Amino acid sequence: MALMAALVIITTVYSLVQVVVVHMLANSAQTSRPLSAAAHVFGGSSMATLISLGALVSTFGGLAASMIATPRITFAFAEQGDFPRWFGVIHRRYQTPYVSIAVFAVLLWALALMGTFSWNTALSTSSRLFVYGMTCAALPILRKKLPGQEGFHLPGGLAFAVLGIAFALVLLRRMGLSELVAFAITAVISFLNWLALRGNTPSPNS
Repeated sequence: MALMAALVIITTVYSLVQVVVVHMLANSAQTSRPLSAAAHVFGGSSMATLISLGALVSTFGGLAASMIATPRITFAFAEQGDFPRWFGVIHRRYQTPYVSIAVFAVLLWALALMGTFSWNTALSTSSRLFVYGMTCAALPILRKKLPGQEGFHLPGGLAFAVLGIAFALVLLRRMGLSELVAFAITAVISFLNWLALRGNTPSPNS
């Protein structure tokens, strides 16, 4: 219920923000700061500064949450034998997956240096669409393999899964060449990782 409520709230807020930007700016694509530009139209420089600070805090909060959550995902993969074991190393004093945290931080730093904000945003959006599409594609397979084991059964779930896949594919068609190259590199690394670790089984005491 929390996930569904958050989805409705976030979709509403994002849609309203887009409505404001489109109605305030003649051509929002011509500016690299559409939020502050729209705020300047209806509130002057003070409102533009306030909105810019809000966007900065929001971005920082998103990165901080990712810094906490994503290394725990790679740590869990390592525990299950899906990632190299060193992703699951725990710091003796702080009891944190410090190797996973360090790897994630280095990757963020490298992407920030190599690409522009727009490129990183497009790459992030495309990767999320890919994950969402694959999650939708997994639904019918998991329902067939593990019948009746879901914690929450959505009526018409298969229809929603098909719509989700179709929606993701339509949006992914807008990816640029650089995003496709990044996806191809990631896919190759993932496949090589799977080949190297496909026989691994987690230890019962790990």
